[in-house]
Amino acid sequence: MVFNTLSGSVALAATSALSVKGLRNSVTSKNGTTAAGLTALMQDAQLDALLEASVSAAYQRAIALR
Repeated sequence: MVFNTLSGSVALAATSALSVKGLRNSVTSKNGTTAAGLTALMQDAQLDALLEASVSAAYQRAIALR
């Protein structure tokens, strides 16, 4: 179920005229559980920092494996 959800989300993002943020906003209820979770992740740019660190670490490892 998780894989189908993710692949469907990626397919929708790839074909939609809306941005990923716009798509997310269209399904996130104000003051709902997802909004609360996103607020916590985005506080002090935590989510951005985690994603940037993850992608950077993977990239550096890919270079090292060449």
